Amino acid sequence: MPGFVGKKLCPDLVFIKPNYKLYKEFSEKFKHVVEEYDPELESTGLDEVAIDVTDYLREHGLES
Repeated sequence: MPGFVGKKLCPDLVFIKPNYKLYKEFSEKFKHVVEEYDPELESTGLDEVAIDVTDYLREHGLES
């Protein structure tokens, strides 16, 4: 959602200065963890992924 829309919906909204370097660092850590469940994950952004855990569940007997 664009910031101006958020501000209109929530006048008390506070914006903080982003730390892109730190955000990217944690994004890579997050994706590394998720790759354990789906090595072919689809990254759709720094903090978004699409994964298929079907094979992981089958391999670990968790498919019921």
